[in-house]
Amino acid sequence: ALGGDVLVLSADVASLDDMRSVVRQTLAEFGALHGVIHSAGIAGGGMIQLKTPEQAARVLAPKTTALRVLEQALDGIRLDLLVLCSSTTGVVGGIGQVDYCAANAFMDAFAPYYSAKTGTYTVSINWDAWQEVGMAVDVAAAYGLDTARRTYPKELKHPLLDRRVTKPSQEIYLTEFNGPSHWALAEHKIMGAPALPGTSYLELARAAFEERAAGRPIALRDVFFMTPLMVGLDERKEVHTIIEGDGDSAEFRVISRAASKDGADSIWQEHARGKVGVASEATPALDVDELIAGWKGEAIEISEEEVRKAERFVYWGPRWMSLRKAYVGKDQGLGVIELPAAFAADIAEYGLHPALLDVATAFGNGIGAPGENYLPLSYGSLDVYAPLAEKFYSYVRYKPAADPSRETLSFDITILDQQSRVLVEIHDFTTRRVSESATRLRESAQQSRVADASANSGAQPAAKPSLEVTGILTGEGIEAFKRILSRNRLPQIVVATRDLHTAIERANTLSQSRIVEAIDQVSQAKAAHPRPAMATSYAAPRSETETW
Repeated sequence: ALGGDVLVLSADVASLDDMRSVVRQTLAEFGALHGVIHSAGIAGGGMIQLKTPEQAARVLAPKTTALRVLEQALDGIRLDLLVLCSSTTGVVGGIGQVDYCAANAFMDAFAPYYSAKTGTYTVSINWDAWQEVGMAVDVAAAYGLDTARRTYPKELKHPLLDRRVTKPSQEIYLTEFNGPSHWALAEHKIMGAPALPGTSYLELARAAFEERAAGRPIALRDVFFMTPLMVGLDERKEVHTIIEGDGDSAEFRVISRAASKDGADSIWQEHARGKVGVASEATPALDVDELIAGWKGEAIEISEEEVRKAERFVYWGPRWMSLRKAYVGKDQGLGVIELPAAFAADIAEYGLHPALLDVATAFGNGIGAPGENYLPLSYGSLDVYAPLAEKFYSYVRYKPAADPSRETLSFDITILDQQSRVLVEIHDFTTRRVSESATRLRESAQQSRVADASANSGAQPAAKPSLEVTGILTGEGIEAFKRILSRNRLPQIVVATRDLHTAIERANTLSQSRIVEAIDQVSQAKAAHPRPAMATSYAAPRSETETW
């Protein structure tokens, strides 16, 4: 657009004949050559004891051999600049990367040599890992640690979805959750720790699929809650809602970058998964007036004080104070749900308002097992025909035959507006007695409190090696590149998002036990599923076949 011309040529940077040909064609096309940027490279990997000379030469060639070749191919040409794209590995080192480290160290040494020899401004830039492009991204993807930042994300307006990245057959919605910015965390606590309610996962999946549904009703199927997403009061947690599949049906997962038990590093943790697609037509509407008449108008008025009495493991904020009345019969009930007027603006932002839906579904626990505490486990199906209204009715039917022991409770639920129109139809909503999941809840809550304590005390956890890609964004890299070229002073510059001296110290204090722990973290990064609630007790494997 600015009038420039681009000539694309393909060549082996380590071949003198190829590079001389490139220089000749460039001069023939443009008449001059003012600058060269060398960014070729191959990532190394492997123990030095097992590395063959041939393997090392393959990694060394694009940098060491190529620079010698480039020096000869440019003989007699006075450049304005020569930029060498090196790596922080040449400064810091890296496990199993002796050849790659050596190649970049050679590049760093070549810059002042070439500058002194020719008078050309030459700079070796030691780049840290990039988040969206480059070797680190490809290596991370091979380990299942893809950061989902390969393309520029689209900013979103939904309160639970910040950005979207689109890939072939996959959409990734990124959100940074923290209590001050998200009322679903600030107003919902388990054992004192902010925890995202299970209904938020449903809204995440629904909102992520909404554009594809194009106004049609949305169906969620076989939704399971794996582990609670807890975020400390001063903590921020990156959450990805992943939609996989094309067309009118797909699978979804909600995962987060979770702190390890000592708070020093992080792994990906799965919180919910299921299927999302386009729903069929709504079931015939029920008549709310007839339902109420069936209870002869005998309603239980619900006050906030009564709700607070029920709080044991879970704290609910003001948005949860929405159950106004309850009509209760044998194995069924009708709840009148109304959002407090102060939060009326929420209705326009959510299709499945997390607090309202949580009250509408949890209301059934008092019918199935009065006086007990249950947490959501799964949804067989949930069809969304219209957004939840500011006031609506939740008609709950308890299914006692599903689990006579009442360790789990199962319900069918129909949510209707004031005109008896079906808004949401739910089948096989299952909750689990709190005692069944108390251990994991305590562990998650403890992790969140540890994170808060570390943040408040200023304590810095011990550094540990990680294979995750956290580094330079494309826009940041471009800006750094512009600044470096505008100075024309130093022969070597490190560009990193982490403190360089801390990184060097971390590398110098690696021990065998910490290396093994890092490898274990890679295997843990792929989602692990907790054992679901079952009537039978756990039995350890008794043979090699059962173990596998």
